[in-house]
Amino acid sequence: MPFIVDRSALVSESAGNADLVFLHGIGEGADGGNNGLNAVRTRSPFLNQFALTNFRLIAPQLAKREERWANRLEDVAQLIANLRPGPEGRARPLFLCGFSIGGAGVVDAVNRFAGGNDIAVSAWCSVDAALPNEEPLPRISPEANRIRHLLVRGPYGFQSEGEIVLPDAHEPPLKYHAWVALKVFQEGRPLVGDRHLYQWLLA
Repeated sequence: MPFIVDRSALVSESAGNADLVFLHGIGEGADGGNNGLNAVRTRSPFLNQFALTNFRLIAPQLAKREERWANRLEDVAQLIANLRPGPEGRARPLFLCGFSIGGAGVVDAVNRFAGGNDIAVSAWCSVDAALPNEEPLPRISPEANRIRHLLVRGPYGFQSEGEIVLPDAHEPPLKYHAWVALKVFQEGRPLVGDRHLYQWLLA
């Protein structure tokens, strides 16, 4: 089932000259509570004024908690293609970011589409990527690794040498997991020097 704007995907006004695709975590799917599509706004770029002002935000929503972004990449690509028609649309920089299962989904997406004709990704960010039930995280392909990117570590994530680690990791793992996303996506905690994620993407 493809993603449909206002039904299974949130899309902001076309602000700025770039598009930012956000893949949500496991708790923000359509079956995660009574908030429906609005659940996607939780700990997301939609709660950051700089992001809203400088990007058109595109955020599809999975229907079920059991779904994985890896199985919906064609639908994500189709949603992006439908929102970016014509040569001038393709010229807009495209950025991908995600949290938890969405962080894993971003890696899957960049692995699959990096350098291809479906999605030309300018930069990407994975925040504390995680998959439930001890499912292994996707490996970052050499092609995806060559694209400018940030890995932000929480209690899960890739645990790699190049990850950015935020301080204050004193909460239980699940609570700290959510805290990391709130600091990165909603509050805009500086990640690279004094730049937050959205400033770094546009640099």
